[in-house]
Amino acid sequence: MLVRWNTTIPRNKRFESQLDELNRWADQLFSSNSLLHNNLWEGWSIPETQSFRFLIHEEDEFYTLSTHAPGVKAEDLSIQATFEELTVSFHRQLSEKEGYKSLLSERSNLEVERKFRLPKGVEVENIGAKLEDGVLEVKIPKAPEVLPRKIDINIS
Repeated sequence: MLVRWNTTIPRNKRFESQLDELNRWADQLFSSNSLLHNNLWEGWSIPETQSFRFLIHEEDEFYTLSTHAPGVKAEDLSIQATFEELTVSFHRQLSEKEGYKSLLSERSNLEVERKFRLPKGVEVENIGAKLEDGVLEVKIPKAPEVLPRKIDINIS
């Protein structure tokens, strides 16, 4: 036997009154004369917890690390290498422009550092980096002794 599905939901007056009360409370909280609205912008900022997100790939003669770095200036970047690790760091110091007061600042001074363990058999002294169009690319050449080499086969 087939029965038509009833789409009407029994109304719960108690739930509806609680929902109405919640809506009224939210309206009061965010109204233009509420304490929250008046103090919302003062001294409020979101801490930046950004980090570089790298793409690392290997080619025959070198490793390449690349990351998006929009708005980053070369003088704010630091790349250091030892025989065991590569460190990429960025430091941004913000200063407020004279003549106006910020109402909201979601930007802050920022220091970001990423460390990578280098594989054995790289030429640390020949590591190079370039910053172009908001993309940082670090090339780590492989040492000649770890490069693949072709072995000739002698036929006797």
